[in-house]
Amino acid sequence: MKRRFYFFTGVLVLLWLAGCRDAVVNAPNTFTAPETRLVVDTINVVQKSTVRFQWSGEVPDGFVGGYFVSFDKQNWTFTRSQDSTFNLTLFSLDTTYTLYVSACRTDGGNKVYDTASPRGTINFGHEPFTDLDANGTRSDNEPFTDIGLIDESPAELRIPVENSPPKLDFTTGSDVPDSTFPAVQFTLQVSDPDGNSTIDRIELSLNDSLFLNPLRITGINDLLILTIEARDPRSSTTDANVYLGSNPTALTTPLKNFRLDNTNVLYARVFDAAGAVNDTLRSMPRKRDTVGWYARRVTSTLLIVDGYGDVSRDPFQSTIAADGFMRDSVMTKILNGKFSGANRYQTLEIKRYIIASGVLQRILGFYDISFWYNDLRAAASDPADNALSLDLAQSVLPALLAGGKYALMCVASNSTSINTNALGFSTAQTFTVVNAVSDTTKPLSLKTRFVREDAGYPEIIYNGIALVPGFLLNGMLLQPGAEPIYRLPNTAQGSANYVCARRRYTNLQGLETGRLIFCTAGMFKPVRTESGSTTTNFTALRAFYEKVFKDEFNQVPL
Repeated sequence: MKRRFYFFTGVLVLLWLAGCRDAVVNAPNTFTAPETRLVVDTINVVQKSTVRFQWSGEVPDGFVGGYFVSFDKQNWTFTRSQDSTFNLTLFSLDTTYTLYVSACRTDGGNKVYDTASPRGTINFGHEPFTDLDANGTRSDNEPFTDIGLIDESPAELRIPVENSPPKLDFTTGSDVPDSTFPAVQFTLQVSDPDGNSTIDRIELSLNDSLFLNPLRITGINDLLILTIEARDPRSSTTDANVYLGSNPTALTTPLKNFRLDNTNVLYARVFDAAGAVNDTLRSMPRKRDTVGWYARRVTSTLLIVDGYGDVSRDPFQSTIAADGFMRDSVMTKILNGKFSGANRYQTLEIKRYIIASGVLQRILGFYDISFWYNDLRAAASDPADNALSLDLAQSVLPALLAGGKYALMCVASNSTSINTNALGFSTAQTFTVVNAVSDTTKPLSLKTRFVREDAGYPEIIYNGIALVPGFLLNGMLLQPGAEPIYRLPNTAQGSANYVCARRRYTNLQGLETGRLIFCTAGMFKPVRTESGSTTTNFTALRAFYEKVFKDEFNQVPL
């Protein structure tokens, strides 16, 4: 009996165990929601606006498939990464953010794409998908991630963020000279430790440290090349056009209070999106011993562009009367004194190449005529001096001459390798160096009489060895359409023996717009009288320049 009882009991136990096994196998998987943790849950130290955080998640009966991240619990971003770097926009000088992260499962979903993912009190948004056609909306053929359970209690972290003020400075070597014409260029470097994308605007003012009426410039987050140009270059105080970079169109709003024949200070400051501002920056000249720069007013129709290397012998600027004759005995005498007194010509020195071509073009645009000249050889310390005039002229004169301006250029070089690309604006295709000493096939005597191709010009006797031995001038092979004025008497150079010529600039209709007189002989001291090889012929020089300015450039005598 007892055995029968034990057997019966054993059968019941086996049946019960079998039933238990069936129940476990057939029971549905309930899936456990994941838990989320941030690696750091407290921040007491103020952060910069670029921060990096890490997080993790765990689930006891499966795997974490990704994370939803948000800073407002309204807009969520899905990621499979467990860390990220954030650039936090600052809406005030200091801001506190809260980071929310919820881990999620990518199993146990409903197998269909959901445009919303409500979990508890939070809607995590649409399920992530691969946007193959980049239209921002999921198409039927685009794969998606089927989201299962999401942590409905996101891990969160409060992030106090300190704003760093932006920085602004003049770039190295970009300070203006201590004296300029009514067009000047500045180069400013702007940056922000919190990221240049946080820069909101730059404010500029002329001669107003209080910024009572500033010019505001937006959209600059790196380098600002700024050109200031007087709207009325003959006025004592005027508004200034402002050009950014190489843009030929000025900003709509001008800078106020540009003072001419006076000292100016440019004040600049930069703001970021949170309102932080740098210390005010003040312009300084290259010498950096004073604040501000002196801007000259335009008082003449003629600008002398001085490329003469030896200042002591400069025919326009030398304090020695015998050497400064162009100033005292020629230019102030022609056209009944048109370029003397209150209307005296003005001079721009380019010997040190301290002026950008864009600024030079604006300066030349203030004048009807520019007269370029340089000495007959490069300085030993800087053999590129003479090529400088050609390079600058090539960069600025074509547009000016096409726009109605006039130019006279007396340029010579002792170089045997002239950059022909810099001659495009001129009358010359190439230069041929004429040697006065060692090459007897190309003679230049003490009295070389130029052959006049234009009978309206005066006779010129040229002392070929008056200044220095060696290479003293160049003959030029003329460009098609150039009109010869003077040439050398010898034929050793063949057709490359012209020393002065005319080029007319025309528009598409064939009408003349501007004119260039181009000389490869220095029309200064080497021009001699008939009776003496050492006596400068002021009469011939005045006749030459009067012919150029009156008949070629339409200047009316006083």
